Amino acid sequence: MTKSFFDIKVIRYNSTIQPIQTIQYHKTGKRLYSSPVYITENGDVVVSDILNGVVVTDREGNYRFTYKGQSMGDFMPSGICVDALLNILMSSRFDETIHIINKDGVFLSVISTIENGMFHPQSLAYDEKNHLV
Repeated sequence: MTKSFFDIKVIRYNSTIQPIQTIQYHKTGKRLYSSPVYITENGDVVVSDILNGVVVTDREGNYRFTYKGQSMGDFMPSGICVDALLNILMSSRFDETIHIINKDGVFLSVISTIENGMFHPQSLAYDEKNHLV
């Protein structure tokens, strides 16, 4: 496999900021990421990638699935978080939505942010204490 200066990877760190894992390739050798933006975990490693969708690997770095949105518009995920049920929530700035999938990649819902007075959502956070996004 040829490596270049532009090999893109996700590196996980522990609480003392020591690298503990690098995730870069599918077991077939294909690159997993093109333009990663945010990372979160729900037992798996969940990465929003503006060009590839939401890429999910297990904790060992083995590819599980990619979510590329619904056919409603230009899905380009940026912000991402996980709720108490391990569902994955992701903001899509260009089609102004928030998509929700379960931990296995099954589509649950999409929310129009424009209808709620929010424009171009870029990031999300989940408040575990109050169960709010």
